[in-house]
Amino acid sequence: MAYKLSLIFVNIIILVLLSTFAYSAPYNNTTEHNENDIIKEQDDNFICLSGSNIACCPQLAHHVASKYHSRCASIVLINKSGYNMVLDIINLEDGRWVTSDDYDDIDINCEPHSLLNDESEAISSVTSHFLGGISSVVIFTIDDDISSSFFISWNVPTIGSPKYLIEFFDKSSKDKYSIITQKTFRNTVFRIEIHKRIPWTWSILPLLVFFIAIPCCYIPMIMKESEFRERLLNSTSWQQKSYNSNGQSNQSSNSNGQG
Repeated sequence: MAYKLSLIFVNIIILVLLSTFAYSAPYNNTTEHNENDIIKEQDDNFICLSGSNIACCPQLAHHVASKYHSRCASIVLINKSGYNMVLDIINLEDGRWVTSDDYDDIDINCEPHSLLNDESEAISSVTSHFLGGISSVVIFTIDDDISSSFFISWNVPTIGSPKYLIEFFDKSSKDKYSIITQKTFRNTVFRIEIHKRIPWTWSILPLLVFFIAIPCCYIPMIMKESEFRERLLNSTSWQQKSYNSNGQSNQSSNSNGQG
């Protein structure tokens, strides 16, 4: 019984550890959105139902590029740093931003802007002339105690694959945050998540709990089982003694009766 309970307990601990260390689910190759947060194409008409640029900007940029046989690139930035992000520098050397002018019925802004904590944005750009490319750099500063800064750059040649890069400027900022990136939507969208890095002391805490909890829970079960066995043995021994004494008494009675 104790063995089965210990197995159940170990399985529960393993599940807790897996859920703790599962930092982020991989981003699949389709744009994540709700049904009400998407540009739908019907007879070359696009409808952005919610007005959110996360879904609208990348798909509108892709539509513009397909319509004019040009190139496009979008950055989806997700702020999980625990702080606000301030946009410091915008440098669009080649190309242009996707705006409401690209589709009259959509009130949308696909240019970069500052982000609050837990906020997300999409930055979308397309080529501005025939056989043109896209080249841009934006710099953000995180409103933390060391003013961590990072840049995002993307370069889309006339022919060839887009190139994306995100990097912090100093090592202390790199140690403070973790970056998760994913290319999607036919390599026209570069998705970026910035998380505050968990200190290593917190990361090993579940392991410490695991190694402390196992003895604390398993030892009492062993003691209870040993006590149960001891009681069972004592009870069996007592019953045997009682049986033997009763047997001897009966034999004595029978002997006296015969005499």
